[in-house]
Amino acid sequence: MSTRRLEFLDALRGVAAIAVVVQHGAEQWWPAFETFSRETFDFGRFGVCVFFLVSGYIIPTSLEGEGSLRRFWTGRVFRLYPAYWLSIALLLLVSLWEPSTFSPEYQLHQAGYTLINLTMLEQFVGAPMASGVYYTLTIELVFYMTCSALFAVGLLRRSYLLAASAVGALTAFCVVLPLILDRRLPAAIPFYLATMFIGTVLFRFAQGTESRARVIVLLSCTAIAGALTTWVSYSHFEVKEGGKQFEFAGAFLPWLAAYALVVLAVTQRERSFPRVLLFLGLISYSVYLLHPAVLAVVGDWQDHVLAMAVLLGATVAISTAAYRVVEAPSIAVGRRLRSRMRARS
Repeated sequence: MSTRRLEFLDALRGVAAIAVVVQHGAEQWWPAFETFSRETFDFGRFGVCVFFLVSGYIIPTSLEGEGSLRRFWTGRVFRLYPAYWLSIALLLLVSLWEPSTFSPEYQLHQAGYTLINLTMLEQFVGAPMASGVYYTLTIELVFYMTCSALFAVGLLRRSYLLAASAVGALTAFCVVLPLILDRRLPAAIPFYLATMFIGTVLFRFAQGTESRARVIVLLSCTAIAGALTTWVSYSHFEVKEGGKQFEFAGAFLPWLAAYALVVLAVTQRERSFPRVLLFLGLISYSVYLLHPAVLAVVGDWQDHVLAMAVLLGATVAISTAAYRVVEAPSIAVGRRLRSRMRARS
């Protein structure tokens, strides 16, 4: 795949990362924005959904390209963990003068919970997260594990069937079963897993191995399943997240917009994209992980416009340094290790 044909993925990551940062800052400083997010459009949900579609587009094909679970996981470990550890270190540093950086529950056993968080498995064992943004990493790991199992049994290339099955499971688990049991069931992981498998189908479409008609059918079914899931969770059961009641639009429209943007980008993948978006995409993982530490520092500032400017500027600056000093070197180490494994096989 040419570099130009991958540029759109970085552009999408850049948009997603800034959307998440803006959401977390603006909802804290401007009550009207927080209300708008709940009732109309949550930029954080939009950004996260874009990230997952991009992951689905690239991860299974990366695993297929490696042709080895060992090489794939080596690459993932060196891609994910060093920057993740850096984000925890920065949070610990900020917490020295701003204890509220961590939740009260986390502070009760901070040392122990930090050790657990270093594994990136905290949600699997029921430990509190050092940062709320880490929940998406758990979903990513579940997707990697699922793809690894499917690869091991030779089913990973059945992308359309997998995506359709995921949408069906989403409908059964998050729409039908809750209505039968008369209680809401967790919807985030099923929805985002289905989203990642749909990202893989978009890759197959881009490669010419999946038809436009079948993709349209899949996306239409996903839109219906997503709308029903949102209605059941947020309208029928009126579930609250973080003490906040989301309206149907606030939860569903960001997902719909994320899908629309990614599909549009796939159809325009041969075009060039603004360099600023490509750069933000390059550092997007660090932007996503490190902005909570910056927000903990500027969150109490009275000048909210200045605080937002510093949040964005400092996050980009720190993330740029993190990419150059931590991310890029660790990715290079992982690449060298995979090359040696390949040479020995």
